Amino acid sequence: MKKFIFLSCILICSFLKPAHADWKQVRWGMSVDQVQSKVSDAHSVSTDPAVQYQYNVVGSERVLLAEDVYHVADMVYSVRYIFGTTNQLKAIVMRGDEYNYIRTFDLLSGKYGKPASYSGNGDDMSYAIWNVPEKHLMIKLNELRGTSIRYEPITDAL
Repeated sequence: MKKFIFLSCILICSFLKPAHADWKQVRWGMSVDQVQSKVSDAHSVSTDPAVQYQYNVVGSERVLLAEDVYHVADMVYSVRYIFGTTNQLKAIVMRGDEYNYIRTFDLLSGKYGKPASYSGNGDDMSYAIWNVPEKHLMIKLNELRGTSIRYEPITDAL
């Protein structure tokens, strides 16, 4: 009987996997300190409105951490960690030049399939949205004065 319980535990544990990390071992809802402990290249960003304006933040969102240079498939992006009013991570935005849009669209399509919606062909105002329900993730790609990718959680809340 002990062998059966032991083998059952091993079998069950083999199917358990660690929870998916949203980005570099960072999870939605983490504090600024928790994110910074996972992302060594991130630097603090001032909450001064003029600085936040430079990061193109709107509404109650704030960029409190950023990485100036992040390489993806020979493309260069900056990464902005966006926090809500409770200082919990609510989105991650990557910004690159306008020439990255088509390649990024192809990479995201290869990984997540056809977008749920899209418009344009890489010119100004092009956009694409992927919903990845198994990861509770929405990805928004757009091309407006550069390429922008926004990762944010999908919640059940209305």
